[in-house]
Amino acid sequence: MYFSDASTTTTAEEPATETTIPQRDAPTPDPLSCEERCRREAAAANGRPTQEIVLRPRPRVRRRRVYVRRIPVAGRQLGDYGFGERPRVRTTLTSGPPHLPFLTLDNFVHGASTLTKPLSDKVRFLAGAVDASWNSPKPIVEIRLVGHTDDTGSEKFNVGLGDKRAQAVQAELAKFPGVANRVAVIVNPSPGETQPTETNKTLKGMGLNRRVEVFVIFGAHPVPPPPPPPPTPPPCIDPRKCIKPPDQPPPTDYNKPIPSGRQGKSLEQWLTEVLAPLPKPLAWLIRKAVITGACAGLEALLAQAVGRLSESDKEQLRKECEAQAKKPR
Repeated sequence: MYFSDASTTTTAEEPATETTIPQRDAPTPDPLSCEERCRREAAAANGRPTQEIVLRPRPRVRRRRVYVRRIPVAGRQLGDYGFGERPRVRTTLTSGPPHLPFLTLDNFVHGASTLTKPLSDKVRFLAGAVDASWNSPKPIVEIRLVGHTDDTGSEKFNVGLGDKRAQAVQAELAKFPGVANRVAVIVNPSPGETQPTETNKTLKGMGLNRRVEVFVIFGAHPVPPPPPPPPTPPPCIDPRKCIKPPDQPPPTDYNKPIPSGRQGKSLEQWLTEVLAPLPKPLAWLIRKAVITGACAGLEALLAQAVGRLSESDKEQLRKECEAQAKKPR
């Protein structure tokens, strides 16, 4: 292959010129997205005007979670059904996980609703728990009972039997005053055999399915009712009988009445009985000092009331005072 180099050689008549190659600017990033740019190029090729399209994000929808429980009837698994037989499945929709029972009374007698001794002991334990809860800030205010059965018998019979078992527990709880006077015991409709917890293929599983589930609801202490208002007094007809005497002040050390001596005995005899445990000479001195001091006090009071007493008056007053001390009352 022949290549000509005429473009690269220079002659003497034509001076050599310096050729510069213009450099392209760095490509600027396109602010449009790839989809928008392709759409505009396709519209320009077809001769159609472009239209601005604003893509907004889709609003986020907050969905509520729903729990679906599928429970095979009578404890049969889905693989236990034959060809052409559709399993009877109970589907329930709840807004949260299922509540757990507070207590389960299981192993009822087959086909009966009577309470055996172990079941009665559990009911007594439940009544004690209710009494203890009333000493806390949130006591038990409501009890709900749900009776269950195994897969023996028809569906209608099992529903009635489950209700009878729950009613038997309700009647036993009513015997305890702490439950009957404070808590509301409600019997919910029985689902019969549709909610087993164990398989019904064994005797142990069937006994655990013959049960009553106890659900409790906690609340606050009830507010006691206000006391009744005091009775209104009858209208006053006679003003003299409606005047209330003034209240007497409580007795103190200053307004106590003077105790009276024993009836039928003089002051000297009463002092002799009081001072009997002491020796006789000491008792005589104390008795004389008490009587002499009392008479001297009386003399001082009269002197302040009537003025100065003469000696004869003082002597007469002293004799009269001692005579009154020996005179029985």
